[in-house]
Amino acid sequence: MTLFDRFKTLAPAASGHNSLSVLITNIVMSGRSGTETLTRDLALGLLRRGHRPIVYTQAEGEIAGELRRASIPVVTRIDKIGVPIDVIHGHHAPVAAVAMARFPQTPAVYLAHDFLVWHDAPPRFPSIRRYMAVDTTVASRLTSELGFSASEVRVLLNCVDTDRFKIGPALPEKPRRALAYAKNPEHVEAVREACALRGIDVDFIGYAVGKIVNSPETVLHGYDLVFASALSAIEAMACGRAVVVCDGRGLAGLATASQLEKWRLQNFGLRSLQRPVTVDALLDQIDAYDAQDAAEVCGVIRREANQENWLGQLEAIYREVIREHRAAPPGDAALATARYLEDWTPRFDLTRAATLKREELAAMTD
Repeated sequence: MTLFDRFKTLAPAASGHNSLSVLITNIVMSGRSGTETLTRDLALGLLRRGHRPIVYTQAEGEIAGELRRASIPVVTRIDKIGVPIDVIHGHHAPVAAVAMARFPQTPAVYLAHDFLVWHDAPPRFPSIRRYMAVDTTVASRLTSELGFSASEVRVLLNCVDTDRFKIGPALPEKPRRALAYAKNPEHVEAVREACALRGIDVDFIGYAVGKIVNSPETVLHGYDLVFASALSAIEAMACGRAVVVCDGRGLAGLATASQLEKWRLQNFGLRSLQRPVTVDALLDQIDAYDAQDAAEVCGVIRREANQENWLGQLEAIYREVIREHRAAPPGDAALATARYLEDWTPRFDLTRAATLKREELAAMTD
């Protein structure tokens, strides 16, 4: 028996009950956005737990290289996947739809991340057994704007890898150094001025300032106060830093133990950012800094937003949908694909075409 033949005889065992082949989709894997980071962490977490993740994307970069160095395949062409898939974990409609069209008999789950962007609106495919949202805000988009019933949508809150984001040194009585995330620029000057007025040295990272930090867990411990939103805010809290939840869209405020549950349900994101980011508003939040309360927040986040718990929930969901799929095969996948293509195919403007034709005929008679 050749080595290749021996591998073929071993291959079916790898797709047994305890190990799943999971195809994860994300529209790009070329930057450091929240979904790219989550996709990386999901794939690495599944691999660590004995599964076989594959990532399908339209564009790759350094974060895709990280996955490959960890032995996780990343593909930009769906026809390159030549192995059976047990379950599809979809982010972003265009790539999720391609994966479901390629594997029409494979059960899928779809996790929506954003309230605004067009490509995060879930596609309607019969193989999707669970529609999920990262917070109550995104869930309301699905149920109030996109036609999903409340019973169809489950909230799966974001998590943090507490092995990577470890607790840093105890906070001082007053903040001396601050880190501000700048994925958008509108709040940068207000943060800079507020910190200057309180004698706090502040550094900025993010796309808006042209400084991307690939491993924020390596720098967070050097700061007492962090200005951030969404997943970045959760990561900073897990490190025991005091966090003012804000970005260019608006301000929520200092994350305290009393506010934590409400804001976490909103993913420290859009719906929580209800106030304008002004210097005076930021000064009020800086002055509310409380090292002891930040430590309490850290404990709650590390306990309730732990990535291992999140991965366990996802594993259970994957196995549920696989069982359901076996018991009740999906409906018409070809029709779902056709409807998706019909929705996104550019429409021919008959009025404009008629106008152009009249102009052409008029020019011919001149």
